[in-house]
Amino acid sequence: MKVSTRGRYSLRLLADIASHQDDGPVSLNDTAKRQELSLKYLELLAAPLVKKGWLITTRGKNGGYQLAKPASEINVADVLEVTDGLEPVECVNNGEYSQCDSRESCTTIGLWRGVTAVLHDYFAKISIADLAAGKYKDISE
Repeated sequence: MKVSTRGRYSLRLLADIASHQDDGPVSLNDTAKRQELSLKYLELLAAPLVKKGWLITTRGKNGGYQLAKPASEINVADVLEVTDGLEPVECVNNGEYSQCDSRESCTTIGLWRGVTAVLHDYFAKISIADLAAGKYKDISE
């Protein structure tokens, strides 16, 4: 499984907003500077996160983005499912075997279901609050 920049940057965006929203709505421009990411790309990423109900936006001079629910209630698995999907192969969709011409003779589907379950279980235990708190900043420590 390879997580795209869309997935990685969406997580960074949500964590940054979680870290700074106590001061009010967080501007994407400020997040772009802090995270050293493209403002235009963050604008593209924010729209689906608003649509999913994780972000709310406020317009105007002091506008920006805030989390629509507590950061502890948004987990990494959910975000990656929206941005990239967690399935390592196309024939596994949400842990289920999709319509495939080889489904009756496939000897590896159990392997891919297992990998998908492990990925989902691991990422589901990590919240945006955990990322915002820096719990996963450096795993070598």
